[in-house]
Amino acid sequence: MPNQTKYRVLIVEDEPKIRRNIAQKIEKLDDSYQVVGYASNGEEGVSMIHELLPDVVFTDIKMPKMDGIQLIRSIKKEFPEILFVILSGYNDFEYAKLAMQIGVYDYLLKPLTVDALDEILQKLRRSLQMKTNKMNRELLSSKINGLSHNVQASIHTHNEFIVLLICLGNLAAPITPPHHISFFQELWSNICFDTMLSRTLKGEETWFVIDEKACNQKFLLISADNRRSEEVKLFVQEISASLSTHVKQLPVTIAYSNTIMKHSDILEKAQQLRILLDRELVIGQSLILHCVKNAGKTTPVLMDQAFRNRISTCIQSGEPNSLKQALFPFFDNWIQARYPQRLLEKTISHLLQLINLQTGKKPESDLYRLEYDIYAQIATNPDPHRLFHDIWGVIENLVTVPTSEEDMVKVIEQIMTYLQLNYAKDINLEHLALKFHLTSSTFSKLVKKYYGETPLKYIIKLRIAEAKRLICENPQQEVWKIAEIVGYPDQHYFSRIFKHTTGLSPSEFKETILRHS
Repeated sequence: MPNQTKYRVLIVEDEPKIRRNIAQKIEKLDDSYQVVGYASNGEEGVSMIHELLPDVVFTDIKMPKMDGIQLIRSIKKEFPEILFVILSGYNDFEYAKLAMQIGVYDYLLKPLTVDALDEILQKLRRSLQMKTNKMNRELLSSKINGLSHNVQASIHTHNEFIVLLICLGNLAAPITPPHHISFFQELWSNICFDTMLSRTLKGEETWFVIDEKACNQKFLLISADNRRSEEVKLFVQEISASLSTHVKQLPVTIAYSNTIMKHSDILEKAQQLRILLDRELVIGQSLILHCVKNAGKTTPVLMDQAFRNRISTCIQSGEPNSLKQALFPFFDNWIQARYPQRLLEKTISHLLQLINLQTGKKPESDLYRLEYDIYAQIATNPDPHRLFHDIWGVIENLVTVPTSEEDMVKVIEQIMTYLQLNYAKDINLEHLALKFHLTSSTFSKLVKKYYGETPLKYIIKLRIAEAKRLICENPQQEVWKIAEIVGYPDQHYFSRIFKHTTGLSPSEFKETILRHS
C-alpha cells in the first residue's frame, strides 16, 4: 500500500552544522521524510515535539539543559508512538544499553556515514508504514462497526473510498462451528490481496481489508478519489473473477455501491451493504450485488395455505414417499427461482415446525438443534440440490423416527459401515448427522452408546489402526505419505495423534517393527 504523506522528522542537536548536515542527508537519501524542525537542547526538543508532533526524532545524547536520555524519558509516556534514534559521538556500550532500555528505536554513532543513515531510514520507513497502515485500518474498522475511536491516522477527510463487502460461500450460520472458522481463516490467508489489486490500482490508491463479524465476510476499502462509476463496476468484476480462481469450491458474492464516498460516510454505506448481502445472497451462486436506492422488492411467500394443507395431508397418510413426491417439486422450483438464502432458511424452519407439529416426534430443544445443524450445513454447501437432499433426510427422520432397538441397531450399523469406508476423508459431525437424518447430539449419543466412544475418537481409532498397518507392511514409507493416506494432511498433527493413541511416535513405532522383523 503506497504511502501518501511524508514522515515528519525533528532533529535535536546542539551543533548547528551537524543539525544541517543530518537534515540534508535525510532529505537527499529518502524523500519519504520531511525535516520539520530543529532543537538545540532537550528542553527545546520537548517543546517542539508538543508543537510539531513528529513521527521520528533524531537526538544527540550530550546536550545542555537536558540530555537525550532525559528528553526521551519525558516524552515516551505521552507520545509512545514516536520513534527515537540516538546520535552520539561516544562509542559507549552503556549508553546504547540504556537507550534500548527506554525504548529507543536505534543507536547511531557520529559522524554519520551515508550507508548507516540510509539503512536506518529504510528500517524506519518500514516500521512507520506498518504503524500507519495499522492505525488507518483500526480507524476504518471502528467506522465500519460504528465504534468510537481515539486513533490518529493519516487518512485525510478529502479521501474517498470504494466500499465492497465480500462473502465467500453462503451466509454463515447464526452460531458458527469452530471448524468453519478455521476453514475460512485458512481460505482468507491464501488470498494475496496485494497481488490481486496491484493490476487494477492507480497511482497512490491504497486499500484496506477489514474483518466483518461473520468469519467468511470481509470489507475491502479502496481509496479512489477519481474513479468513475463505470470504472468501479469493471474494477469489482475483476476482483470477483480473481477471488473465484482462489476459492474454486465456493461461490463468491460481492455487494458494492459505485458511489464513491468520504470516509465519514462509511458506516452508513457498510450498513446498506450488510442489508443487501443478507437480503439477496443466493445459495451456491456467485453474484455481484449493486446497492441502489429504493431497490426493494416484494418478498414471495413460499409456504401458502394450499402448500401447508398438502403437507399435512401427506403426513397424516403415514407414507413418507408421498411427502417426498410433494416436496421435491417445490424444492426444485425454489432452486430454479434463485430465491435468497435467508428466505429459504425461514421457509425450511417453518416447514420443520409444521411437520413436527403434526408428528410430535421431537421436543423443541431437539428441533432447534436440527435447525442449527441445517444452517451450519447451508453455510458451506455450494450445491443446493445436495443440500435439499440432506434436508429431506432430516424431514424423513421427523416422520419416520426409528423407535425399536432393532431399528436403532440398523442405523448404527449403517453409520459404522460408512465410517469404515470413509474415515480418511474430511468428515465433520454436522454433515454426518444430516446424512443419517439425525441431530449432531443424537448422532454422538448413538455412536457412544453402541461403541463406547465419540464419533471423533472412533474415526481416530480407525485412522491410527490403518496407519499402523501401513507402517508394518512398509516401514520404509515416509511418515507424511502415511499421514495423508489416513486423512491427516498435517504430518506434525498426525504424529501427535499417533503418539497420544499408541504411546509411540511414528518413528519409534517404525523402529520397533524393524527390530522385530
